[in-house]
Amino acid sequence: MDKAAQREILGSQADPVSETEPTGVTVRAVFLGLVLVVCVNAFMIYTEYVIRASANNYSHFPIYVFCSFAMLTLLGLPLMRWFTGRQVLSRSEVFTILIMGFVAGVVPSNGLTGFLIVVIATPFYFATPENHWAEIFHGHIPSWIAPRDPETVRGFFEGLPPGAPIPWAAWVGPLFWWMCFVVAVFGLSASIAAILKRQWVHHERLTYPLVGVAEDLTEGLEDGA
Repeated sequence: MDKAAQREILGSQADPVSETEPTGVTVRAVFLGLVLVVCVNAFMIYTEYVIRASANNYSHFPIYVFCSFAMLTLLGLPLMRWFTGRQVLSRSEVFTILIMGFVAGVVPSNGLTGFLIVVIATPFYFATPENHWAEIFHGHIPSWIAPRDPETVRGFFEGLPPGAPIPWAAWVGPLFWWMCFVVAVFGLSASIAAILKRQWVHHERLTYPLVGVAEDLTEGLEDGA
């Protein structure tokens, strides 16, 4: 086999990952994604903790993220195109906004913070002479990992007296170290996903149902805007 034929065969077997793909990580996409992140967290916390409505992030596709994404693709983008006469956001940018919304949807309420903050305060609030938690656990819990002041913990579970300030000093330290751990876990998860992407997406051709919903809503958008 001559060298020309070998080059042709190697070219036909090239990995599709090496092809140039449009990127959606632009300044405007990240800015709109951050707006979505703030709105999703604010609305979820308000509906569950203020007006005591149902939790909105139990589903794999959080309802606030879905509604915001649907409004953007079905109402916002067509209106912007009608006013400007061109496509304002590319399809890749819209997916960037959605991904940021997905990440935001697992943080508030029954996602990350709803369990994390309760768990780190539980050993001190629910300690009683009968369960001996103070003797069994408290000596093994470092001061930087959880607030230890009884009044601070009681105020978290039972509420602060009217006009009392929030004891931020007791929470800043533990929450900082827990957030460092959470960021490390998120980074590790993203790294593993990046490593497995080529096998899952390009070789095994796995389907992702949540992505299918987003693909249907963004059908017709171009990758370049």
